[in-house]
Amino acid sequence: MAIGFQKYKIEKIIDETADTKTFVLVPLSGSMFSFKPGQFVTVRLVDEKGMFQKDEAGKPLVRSYSISSSPFEEGYFCVTIKSVGSFTHHIFALKEGAIVEVMGPLGNFCIDEEKMKDVVMLAGGSGVTPFVSMLSYYARKKSNLNLTLLYSCKTEKDFVLYSRLKSVCGENTCVFFTLTRPESNPNWDGKVGRMDANMIKQACEGKLEGKYFFICGPKEMITSMQQILRTLEIDEAHIVVEKWS
Repeated sequence: MAIGFQKYKIEKIIDETADTKTFVLVPLSGSMFSFKPGQFVTVRLVDEKGMFQKDEAGKPLVRSYSISSSPFEEGYFCVTIKSVGSFTHHIFALKEGAIVEVMGPLGNFCIDEEKMKDVVMLAGGSGVTPFVSMLSYYARKKSNLNLTLLYSCKTEKDFVLYSRLKSVCGENTCVFFTLTRPESNPNWDGKVGRMDANMIKQACEGKLEGKYFFICGPKEMITSMQQILRTLEIDEAHIVVEKWS
């Protein structure tokens, strides 16, 4: 259940890549909200007096981000943010111990465990964050869901939470990484090229029927994936998109 804006302290800041950081947030008072893997929060920046910070155009600094941690991680949650635009310029300037305001959890980008037994996740760039939450959660839960992640970035250095994703691979979970600029690493042994119909079919071992496809990433990537899934004759009811991304 979503609640209004509450104050959270930045407990820790972790550099994930050259342009991406994870912010570990703990409630300033009271207990942590409960959330489902795949949900997001809205973050609002305030100054030391509790007044809304504003960008150069005079608009409040507010942005929504998927939760990248698992519900099993108690007492805190994480958002993993790529540096894009005015908001990230300001939040990246904050130090550990700074206070932000958070509203949430929000959204329905979640797996329905009763009917979605076979799920394929298509991620581009920092759009992988809700899937990290999902995969971490279901790995810890030891669920019987079949989960496949296909994750695309320009270079190997751009993969966010790479080691964490590698660690969740198991009997029912497969993670595939693909580079769109493989020349950046001559020793790369993963997939190469943009995600297309053939790559998706290979990741699914040719078995598309009954699968649910979750998509999160840049708008252009989302549109492309939707078009590809339609050419593969995937039922629209089996395509789930994180629309605010």
